Amino acid sequence: MNLHQRTANFERLWQPECPRIILAWGPEEYLKAALAPALAAKTVDSDFPEFDYERLDAERDTAATILSAAMQPPMGTGRRLVVVHGVETWRDRTQAVQATTLASAIGRIPPTACLLLLVRAQNDESRRKVGVHPALDAAVAEAGAVVQFPALSEEDAALWCIRRVNALGQAMTEDAAHRLVELTGRDLWTLGNEADKAASWAGDAVVTEVAVNAVTIAAAEDVGFAFVDAVCARDTDRAMRLLHGALAFEPRAQTAAARLIALIARQLRFIWQAVHIAGQGIRADAASVPETLLQELPEDGRVTSLGWRMKQCWSQARVWNAEDIRSALELALECDLANKGGVLESHARFGLNPARNLELLVMQISQRPARLDRRAASRT
Repeated sequence: MNLHQRTANFERLWQPECPRIILAWGPEEYLKAALAPALAAKTVDSDFPEFDYERLDAERDTAATILSAAMQPPMGTGRRLVVVHGVETWRDRTQAVQATTLASAIGRIPPTACLLLLVRAQNDESRRKVGVHPALDAAVAEAGAVVQFPALSEEDAALWCIRRVNALGQAMTEDAAHRLVELTGRDLWTLGNEADKAASWAGDAVVTEVAVNAVTIAAAEDVGFAFVDAVCARDTDRAMRLLHGALAFEPRAQTAAARLIALIARQLRFIWQAVHIAGQGIRADAASVPETLLQELPEDGRVTSLGWRMKQCWSQARVWNAEDIRSALELALECDLANKGGVLESHARFGLNPARNLELLVMQISQRPARLDRRAASRT
């Protein structure tokens, strides 16, 4: 039989009984790796695992050796499981004889054995139509099962996350699962780690997007940009959490600090342009900015070149004015100088610890000025 496997539930594989031979291939490595221990739990006598569970490698062991191992009788009351790794090497023309040799001898495998052939994914795995070799694939499908593990869709990965959290005794919303996949991708090893962290953070509560956003780090670049957005939105608490996440990616605090300060300064320059343009009643649309106003903007790094992100700059501009931006840029420059050893004793706001300096910078420039609180109070 031929199966497509998108979950770690292998029950249909051994209904009504476990096949004598299984060929597992495809790009999804996590689920493929889960098949061997699942088979062991299903077939091998727990009192004799050292005798009835054997691991071989197709790069070293020939088809004859593999067949011989499978034909040995089990010591226990279960079956003898032989797991062969590296079967992808038989795709090579020079090794194809191993595939055809095993294909012609599959009928000799006794019902007391289970032979699992594991094919490690290669670069072109998703485009392949044959697992290893046409003769071997056909023989295994007739005598046992060819199980293909295709790349998971976003929906598959999100469903897997929900099941993972459910197995921990907790619930997870669909939105949270999709957000987790969006942030980390579809690699199940990574998703599993991040799902466990989100579940731990949520405690006894349902795992929501709040939990996912609080603990999930997608990539250094993503965290860096999210950090800058939090600083420029003047959300100090979120900025501080993201700062610690960004520093975790780069063990050299001075290197991380230089990059993050540069990103903050760049975004502040965009916000200054947004403050200037929005102050003249012009909305966040490049086509709405008159040519005369464009001439006042720097040629390199115009806010009008940001496309859809222009709206974000306009939104952030609501919590800044020109004086705030000037002060923030001066602080960023001073912090950068201090990180490079140029501590200004006359100011002494920053010291020689880059990580600590970044924390101080964030707390100073992301704090909402009192005028914004007065404005909010007047509206209520």
